[in-house]
Amino acid sequence: MRPSKAVRRRPRRGGTAIALLTRDYQEAEKLRIEGSPTFVLNEGRQKLFGNVGFRIIEANIKELLKEPAGDQASWC
Repeated sequence: MRPSKAVRRRPRRGGTAIALLTRDYQEAEKLRIEGSPTFVLNEGRQKLFGNVGFRIIEANIKELLKEPAGDQASWC
């Protein structure tokens, strides 16, 4: 049986896709990603995992963009 034309036309990239996928898996392990979707914020200090609503994501990003006064800590 001969492969279809779509299979024969697929570009070969010398393992580039596998290398990128492997790098993604290694990064996920390093950040302890538990599933998808996961949003990693503040250099990995905060993770939002799963079915997180837009308002939660928005509130976290807005808080990260605030610059706390000298005597205040960030909530994130």
